[in-house]
Amino acid sequence: MNQDGDIVEFNPAAEKTFGYGRSEVMGRRLTHLIALPMVGDARSEDFFRNWDKGRGGLVGRRVETQATRRDGSVFPIELAVSRIDIGEGALFTACMRDITDRRRAESEIEKLAAFPRFNPQAVMEISGEGAVSYYNEAALALAKSLGQNRPTDILPPDTAAIAKGCLALGQTRLHHETSNGDRTLS
Repeated sequence: MNQDGDIVEFNPAAEKTFGYGRSEVMGRRLTHLIALPMVGDARSEDFFRNWDKGRGGLVGRRVETQATRRDGSVFPIELAVSRIDIGEGALFTACMRDITDRRRAESEIEKLAAFPRFNPQAVMEISGEGAVSYYNEAALALAKSLGQNRPTDILPPDTAAIAKGCLALGQTRLHHETSNGDRTLS
């Protein structure tokens, strides 16, 4: 794109990503395709004027923002802008990558990470040395219902040996039952 933010080149990968043919976007503003992030007080038209003055803020960095396809669907992108000096002026190369799949994966990881926290069943994570590295609220409630202050207090005394034995056998999960008074914990 040029110093004013007008598209001066549009490659086949961009055609595929955005759904526009090259001839449809040549000469149009980049803001037709992407939402520029705020940089200081500048947005859109001021943003392009400031690029040439070195105040654009995006040149040489990667930022995440949103873009719009021809069909109107909005999707997240990673944007990296480079400056190319030519004679008295400059051109800017905007490399954009659709990060929809990455965002989807991040969301799935967040959901999976939250699962133990919101699980109504007692969940504890025990390290290879047998130390409890995590427990959820349900584990704490279970311990309290058994008259103990901490979930670690309801584990069998040989928890460290059990954990080490599992790892020695290549097991990552274990089914173990222990009794606490008249209750059996599994």
